[in-house]
Amino acid sequence: MFKKLRKKIFYSQGKMPLNQITPNPYYTHYMLPKTGQAIFETTINTGLGGETVEIAVANDIHINYFTKEDESNEELMLTKKCRAYNADGAAVPSVIGAMDVGQFADQMVLAGDILDFMSAGTMEHTKKYIFDRNPEVLCAVGSHDFSRQVQTGVRDKTSSEYRMGLLNEFWPHDIHYTAKDIKNKVICVVLDNSLGTYYKGNSEKLKKEVERARKENKIILLFQHEPVSTGVPTDEVVNPYYDAYNGKRNFYSGPLVFSKAREMKEEDKLMYEVLKESTDVIKGIFCGHFHSLFYTELTFETEEGKKVIPQYTCVGNTYFGYRGVVTRVFVK
Repeated sequence: MFKKLRKKIFYSQGKMPLNQITPNPYYTHYMLPKTGQAIFETTINTGLGGETVEIAVANDIHINYFTKEDESNEELMLTKKCRAYNADGAAVPSVIGAMDVGQFADQMVLAGDILDFMSAGTMEHTKKYIFDRNPEVLCAVGSHDFSRQVQTGVRDKTSSEYRMGLLNEFWPHDIHYTAKDIKNKVICVVLDNSLGTYYKGNSEKLKKEVERARKENKIILLFQHEPVSTGVPTDEVVNPYYDAYNGKRNFYSGPLVFSKAREMKEEDKLMYEVLKESTDVIKGIFCGHFHSLFYTELTFETEEGKKVIPQYTCVGNTYFGYRGVVTRVFVK
C-alpha cells in the first residue's frame, strides 16, 4: 500500500514532451519534469485479463570506473587511457535515475552492457547502485560486461569463457539463462546472446518454458542484449524513432543473430525453431545494443500464414541528460 502511494506521488510530477522522438504507434514517451528521467511506454495486450503487470527496462548503462586495485592490471590501464565514454563514474546519475523508476515496477530488467568493462571499480559501482539496491533485478549480459579491453585495438588476453565465469560469480543470477514468474501472468526470460549467438542449451530451456507457459496460461517476454535479424528484406534499412548513435540499422542482413548474410550456428537454428513455434506464447523481445529506439518484428512464414514476435530495441540509459532512460512495459 505504501509503495502504491509513493508511486502515485512520484508520477504526479507530470509529463514533459520529448520532441526529439519520431511519432510512432509503438511507444509513448515523455520526460518527468522534476526528476528528469526519459520514459518510454509500450503496452502488450494478452487477453488473459487480471491485474496489469509493469516491467521496467533499462539498457546500455555502461558504468565506467577505476579503483586503486585496477592500477595493477595493464589491460585495464590501457582501457582507461583509451576509453573516454562515461569516464570516472559519469553514468552514476543515470543509474540512480533508472533505479528510481524501476523501484515502482513489478520487475526491473537491465538488458545488457551494464558494465562498460570488467574492472574492480566498475563492479563496485554496479553492486552499490544496482545489485544492493534491488537484489531482485534481472540482468541480461552484453559483451561489454565481460570485457577488459575497450576501444584499445587490442584483444583481451584471457578467453571469453574465463571472463564469463568471473562475471557469473558476480551476477545476481545465472548469466546465460534465467526465468522468473511475475504475478502468475508473465514469465520473464533473460537470455545470453552477447557473442552474437545464443548460448548453447538455451533453446531447450526456452522450449520447456514455453510448454509450461501454455499449460499455466501465461505469456513469455524475452530480454537479451542484442536484437535479432527479422527475416524481412525491407528491414535492411530501418530508421530509428530516436537516433542516439549511428542512425539507421540493418535488421535483415546486418551482423545480428539470424542474419541472412551468414549461416546460422547450430544453437541459433534450434532457437529460431523454438521461437517460430512459440508466437502464441512469446509476446515480445526486449533488447538494447544499438542505443537508439526501434520497433521491428521477427517474422515467420508458416503453413498457417505469417506469424510475428514484436522486437523492442530500447534507448540507452545515458541519454537525455544522464537522468536515466527507462522503458515501462505494461502487460494487460
